[in-house]
Amino acid sequence: ARTGRVSATARGKLASGGAPAYEAERLGGDGSVRGYESGELGAGLATLSGSVSLVLPLPARVPGGPPPPVSFVLFADAGARDEALAGRKPSSSQPLASGASVGY
Repeated sequence: ARTGRVSATARGKLASGGAPAYEAERLGGDGSVRGYESGELGAGLATLSGSVSLVLPLPARVPGGPPPPVSFVLFADAGARDEALAGRKPSSSQPLASGASVGY
């Protein structure tokens, strides 16, 4: 029988104030804070994001049979940026964002 699993990730970036704009970390989307469009939360040279996921397999349709190839997922993501840490003026009044969802 398949069992559930928990996973956690954390990412951070800190670049100097003189770094070019393309070096900024974009927050939002599948790679950081799910539930937002890619880059919707803005970009910053000082960022921190994290995620916790609980993946639970669905039960078999027939007792003793194979489980379906899908799982139930519960996750919570959060991300923050602080451009002041990188020596730049903040471009947004929303430095912290979070997202949560349930899916399969």
